[in-house]
Amino acid sequence: MIMKLKNILLCASVLGGLALSSCTGNFLDEDRNPNSLDPENFWKSESDILKGLTAAYAGLQPTIEWAQPFERYIVIDNYRSDELDYRPDVTAWMELAMYNNESTNYVPNDEWTNLYTSINYCNQCLDNIPNVPDNDDEGIKQTKATSIAEARFLRAFYYYRLFINFGERLPMFEHELEGTEEEFYPPQVEAGRLKTFIETELSECQANLPKMEYKHGRTRH
Repeated sequence: MIMKLKNILLCASVLGGLALSSCTGNFLDEDRNPNSLDPENFWKSESDILKGLTAAYAGLQPTIEWAQPFERYIVIDNYRSDELDYRPDVTAWMELAMYNNESTNYVPNDEWTNLYTSINYCNQCLDNIPNVPDNDDEGIKQTKATSIAEARFLRAFYYYRLFINFGERLPMFEHELEGTEEEFYPPQVEAGRLKTFIETELSECQANLPKMEYKHGRTRH
């Protein structure tokens, strides 16, 4: 029994030594998770462009939580109008309908967060797509131009929703966030700046948007 145990321990030690000897210095010296995504290992191909643009489009789709689509496109957009009556059994919706909205109301808070998150995804596209190698491939060049136009359109649309729901004196970001302290306390833009920005973006991006044809889920003109 003792001899059998010694043999087992000997085999375990030999196998352990082989396993350790097979580890290369490069493996042990990894300074980042190879499975994570960051600007250094992303934005390298046409596929990455489309993945990034998909994230920018995702801001159009509410989550599947209860009543989210209704809250976003009916409650936020129409409950303050005379076009429909409101349900008197949901406090957050009643506050909007009766102009008694508080800063703790989750409905506008969720919309604010969703819109600025989506704007940052657009800015990531706009900051990084121009640097994706095209290798003189006309198809990739066209994808880059079209995707930049779509990202500009989406960003303008998200800012438009902020404008109609929260006013024009808002923080404005034209580049992706880097986590600096200044970004946590952004200044409000001057009156008229946001409106001009939206109009300019929508006007300038039209030339590179795909021509009008039915294709589910993509921006057309």
